[in-house]
Amino acid sequence: MLRPQAPIRSLAVLPLENLSGDTQDYFADGMTDELIADLAQIGALRVISRTSVMPYKGARKPLPVIATRVERGCHCGKVQCCVRVTKFGLPHS
Repeated sequence: MLRPQAPIRSLAVLPLENLSGDTQDYFADGMTDELIADLAQIGALRVISRTSVMPYKGARKPLPVIATRVERGCHCGKVQCCVRVTKFGLPHS
């Protein structure tokens, strides 16, 4: 029998990873910032600040370890997705 899960009260958005191979992380960092800002609009949810999560950028630590270091009781989970951004050349005039 499944146990009912406790509601999520606190959440940390860990820095997104740039998988493009270039060294410009501005897109991944911007998406991280937007996720934090959007989730912070949910009144019943405490979202951990960007300043608190950015030290874990590129960290290869288990999520439960990061969760307890960021804040006790912080939700620990993983979401994986891939966004492909391509560059379109502007036509020459």
